Amino acid sequence: MSIQLVSTATISLFDLAQLLTESYQGYYVPLRMTEEQLHHHVVHYNIDLERSRLALLDGQPVGLGFLGMREQRGWIGGLGVIAPQRRQGIARQIMYELLEIAYRLGLSQIQLEAITLNAPAIALYEELGFTKQRTLHIIEGQPQGEWVAEVIEVEPQAALERYTDLHGVSNPWQRERVALERLTELSRAFALHHNGAIMAYVMGIFEQDALRFFDMGCLPNRPNHLRRVILHLHSLYPFAKGGVVNLPEEDAAWAVLFPLGYKPVLSQYEMLLSF
Repeated sequence: MSIQLVSTATISLFDLAQLLTESYQGYYVPLRMTEEQLHHHVVHYNIDLERSRLALLDGQPVGLGFLGMREQRGWIGGLGVIAPQRRQGIARQIMYELLEIAYRLGLSQIQLEAITLNAPAIALYEELGFTKQRTLHIIEGQPQGEWVAEVIEVEPQAALERYTDLHGVSNPWQRERVALERLTELSRAFALHHNGAIMAYVMGIFEQDALRFFDMGCLPNRPNHLRRVILHLHSLYPFAKGGVVNLPEEDAAWAVLFPLGYKPVLSQYEMLLSF
């Protein structure tokens, strides 16, 4: 079997989205990616399609790997192989190529996330030199809401101006400030004010059936401020289930959400390789 690796920019976003969807069939979290969703993924997460790689078998796409870049750091923003061609070393070949590209570009590190239950993937990444850094959780919950007068709606950009002060723990790649700033037009934000300053905020998409939290922040020693914002949102949307993706265990938000009844539905290891 001879695999050829080429740039993902050689095919359309529509075809890439279809291949990505097919590559995640039967996975722990099946994925259905539309062309529009893939466009957002590429833009928000700094995916470089020229340097990302497509695996061809007899000229037909059978797998892909996305490489995202921010300054001197890189991120594997998706890796998959279609079911009939799995367990033949194609994912390994893609990863070798992406790491070689990253090294040639002078990147200092590459990071990725791997579902904690996915032992084969974790073994591959560790063999390539990645090490586990921390555990990230996807959590969901639907506590009873509580109206809080001090919580008001603010512009998302105003909330992000407090990003550094209200994050005692670094966010994962998908929720770093540069990614969140590209989501401001899609988002709303609610914040608790005290003496004219934002003390805690939640940013995301809020609808009657779901609260999709893109980010949340509070002072490490003031978790109750964030608790009040969360409960206020649940009072506005009493039938909505809330959810946040890739929340580190060390984040102050974890100590807020867990007592409110939020529970992990999936966990991932954040893994890092330094050159």
